[in-house]
Amino acid sequence: MKSPLLSRRLACICIGRLSGPCIVASASTGNDTQHVLSDAQKEIYAIAGDGSIELQSHSNFSCGNNYTCHYNVDSDGIIIAVVADLKYPPRVAFSMVDEVKSAFMEQYQDRIFEVGQHELDVSAHSMLTSFLDKYEDLESIDAISSAQQKLEAVKGTMSENITLSLQNLDRTDKVMTMAEDMNKDAMVFKRNAKTLRERVCCRAYKW
Repeated sequence: MKSPLLSRRLACICIGRLSGPCIVASASTGNDTQHVLSDAQKEIYAIAGDGSIELQSHSNFSCGNNYTCHYNVDSDGIIIAVVADLKYPPRVAFSMVDEVKSAFMEQYQDRIFEVGQHELDVSAHSMLTSFLDKYEDLESIDAISSAQQKLEAVKGTMSENITLSLQNLDRTDKVMTMAEDMNKDAMVFKRNAKTLRERVCCRAYKW
């Protein structure tokens, strides 16, 4: 049975800064992903604390058994993280990271180094959830995923057509077998009728 957590491809977005460290804003796709958000935040704090993070690069880490956290840290120590399921294409996740960063920094650049933990959750909620909804619809934003979806649909249709063809072939074989049996029965009936006529004629001749 599919886990309710996996009913959506994306779980959450986190925006934070390494100085502190501090998660200034986050949004999740529902109550069932809150623990995924919590796990992601703990990992981000760990990354911020070990001092070995590579700036201005895309990277990721496992987030529980079912998700991957894709993130980027810029030269100012701002981290944008997106948590998606294991099958979500990293290239699309990183495109989302970059777009979220651009939109968020445009609106909150002057405040991101001043606010405290989750102080921008409410004001940034609409923006972040709109990105979650936009990138949830993978086929509409990614040509490769769209092509793969169409290919799967074609494969499904072909499989159905092959199954129907085999079923029709099986029915055709049965009809042919029935026709052959009927033909054999007709030939037997014809022979029997001929024999019967000959016997009748013989008896009539004797009389």
